[in-house]
Amino acid sequence: MAATLAADLASNGISESGSVDTFLRLDRVKLATGLGRSTIYDLMADDLFPRPVKIGSGKAVAWPASEILQWQRQRVADRDASRQGAKRRPTESAG
Repeated sequence: MAATLAADLASNGISESGSVDTFLRLDRVKLATGLGRSTIYDLMADDLFPRPVKIGSGKAVAWPASEILQWQRQRVADRDASRQGAKRRPTESAG
């Protein structure tokens, strides 16, 4: 099983708060997120996923690892907030 992105960064001596950011190519972004290429680009079109940066003079692009990690953490936070909201809603009684 693949290690988490945060663990990958840490194992390479890169801290999330450091000034150096690792660039991830599409295959690594797909692996890290579990999303497919089309889904990633659909989410970007809806401004729901980080956009890549150009990394060369040609068409090559990559995503800053810190932005992918932040996106992942936001998904978890959204899920947790959703669960908390469901617990706080009053239950409706039938009849």
